[in-house]
Amino acid sequence: MSGNWLVNQPNSRPDIMQLKSAIEELESLRFVIEALPLQSAPSRHYLMALHWISEEKAIKRELAQVVSAMHFIEANEPLTANIRINLAQIRDIRGTLRNIKTGSTPDDIELFELKHFWLLADGIKRFLSDAGVELICLPDMGPVMKILDPEGNRIPTFYICDNYDDELAALRKAYNNAHQRGEKALEEQLKEAAIQREEVVRQHLGEQLHVQYNALRHTMDQLVYLDILLSKAILFKQWNFTCPELYGEGLTNYHGLFNPLVKKILEAKGEHFQPVDITFGFMPTLITGANMAGKTVLLKTVALSQLLVQFGFFVPASEAVIRIVDQVMLSVGDQQSELQGLSSFGAEMVRITGIIRTIRSGKKVLALIDEPARTTNPTEGLALVKAIVELFEKMKVAGLITTHYSGTDFTCRKLRVKGFTETDIPEDISIGNLIRYLDYNLVEDTGESLPHEALRIAGILGVDNELIERAQYYVHEEDRVKK
Repeated sequence: MSGNWLVNQPNSRPDIMQLKSAIEELESLRFVIEALPLQSAPSRHYLMALHWISEEKAIKRELAQVVSAMHFIEANEPLTANIRINLAQIRDIRGTLRNIKTGSTPDDIELFELKHFWLLADGIKRFLSDAGVELICLPDMGPVMKILDPEGNRIPTFYICDNYDDELAALRKAYNNAHQRGEKALEEQLKEAAIQREEVVRQHLGEQLHVQYNALRHTMDQLVYLDILLSKAILFKQWNFTCPELYGEGLTNYHGLFNPLVKKILEAKGEHFQPVDITFGFMPTLITGANMAGKTVLLKTVALSQLLVQFGFFVPASEAVIRIVDQVMLSVGDQQSELQGLSSFGAEMVRITGIIRTIRSGKKVLALIDEPARTTNPTEGLALVKAIVELFEKMKVAGLITTHYSGTDFTCRKLRVKGFTETDIPEDISIGNLIRYLDYNLVEDTGESLPHEALRIAGILGVDNELIERAQYYVHEEDRVKK
């Protein structure tokens, strides 16, 4: 498959989010991006300049390229290793390319960089040709090769050789003769003339390379894309990411969804990350469950997956069907607005207002809101959550909203984290191993009486027994009144 995708250039579309901005908002996205085993020096810069993709066909095309790369690697492991060795030797020559574009005269270092780069590119093209595959589309290497390697020796060094210019060759010959005869004055004169002629040759080379700028730049773009493509394929196989099915409309459905960052942290402690299944569509879904029940991680993981797929990546799940959106908007309590002088409630309201304004502008938004109004009084907090849900229902917003306001008369779909898997808490349970006794699967919330797991967790944390007993009394009283 031909690589017709060209790496986006910095600031070419300032109105569209770039990957470098997205990773500032979500640590788990940064974790995935930094784990890519990139080889070439400029690849990470190009990667950070990738743009958000909202066209379903463009995303499918990119995902198909990753699938092709995975098949290529499986069938050509030694060849892949050789290609990546070449990619690892590619230097960041963006400055040299800018000079060529503007018509500046290249110096010998820049000419060496270009020759070295072109030899590596030609080698990669030969590797791919020998394998009969076309993951990327490289130009005819001949014209630039003739400019940079007129002798055809394919040695990764550069000097202004005699083949470039007959006059220069004659000056050098005369200089050598004068040197042998010991004619110092003539020798210096010929040396200066040869130096001046070399500069003329460099000017001519710069003019010829300027004509070939598009081929040079296209080749750099394609090789960086190949590096990113192979790195994606390698990482996705290692981490068991999946290629999602895409739908512009319809439900988003994840089976075996996991957060790779949290998974790594837990595995380092000898613990296991429990993947979850979740389905949601055009209407808001309310998710309840005790603190420490994984609700925030779930929202961040859904955000991660949506961002990944719309930057052209596979997703951390065993199966996935994803609805394409125009924007992912996440409101969680650990964001940075509080540092700008706002209270946690004020910062939260600013974020939610931003979400609503974006929705009203006509964009298809995936809204992910964690525990809205949790820091205000219960009456107003519940009212705000209900208002958000009703507004999202009215505007048909795909949204996941976590809350501790359970057992209420919300009209939207409601899910609940199962929570504790055992009726009796083992004596050796602690904050360190609590995760082993929690079931993070989601179940439909029927609105019936829910287990009061916050008090169970408080007991595990060693909260004063009398305090817990008094709290349990009031919980039982409230349940009795409701009945």
